[in-house]
Amino acid sequence: MLLHAAAIEFAHPTTGQIVLVEAPLPEDFQEVLQLLRQEHDRPSPRPTGTLLP
Repeated sequence: MLLHAAAIEFAHPTTGQIVLVEAPLPEDFQEVLQLLRQEHDRPSPRPTGTLLP
C-alpha cells in the first residue's frame, strides 16, 4: 500500500497564517507507478479452451 500527500495546507495554530507544505513523489512510488502503467498498457491474456455456458 502506498500513501503520499503531494501538498498539505493548514492554518498555523498560533498565528493563523496559512502554511503550505509540498513534497515530490518519492522514488519508490515513481517506480511502482511506472510498473503499474506498463502492466496496464500490456494486452490482457486471452482465455484458451472452451467456455462452458
